[in-house]
Amino acid sequence: MDMMNVTLPEMQTELSLARRRIAELEAQLAAAASSGPAASSSFEAMRLREVEGQLVRGAMQRARGNVSRAARALGLSRSALYRRLERHGLTTNGDAIR
Repeated sequence: MDMMNVTLPEMQTELSLARRRIAELEAQLAAAASSGPAASSSFEAMRLREVEGQLVRGAMQRARGNVSRAARALGLSRSALYRRLERHGLTTNGDAIR
């Protein structure tokens, strides 16, 4: 999907899905917090990394591998996006995201 051709309803749908996922994660974090501080801190780090990875991968796919467009869509600088790509083991190769 070309980022320049994304419609407002598509953006609203994606935002709604992200909000729903955040609400689910908050509920899971609250449940994990009741089991003790060590468990909740490791659980929180794992889940936030997973969500970040999914958001980065999705933005890169929608931008067809264009780092500048994906960074803009995520509200990040290009260098910050490159760090996140490295953190999640994602590489760009033209239009493909691995």
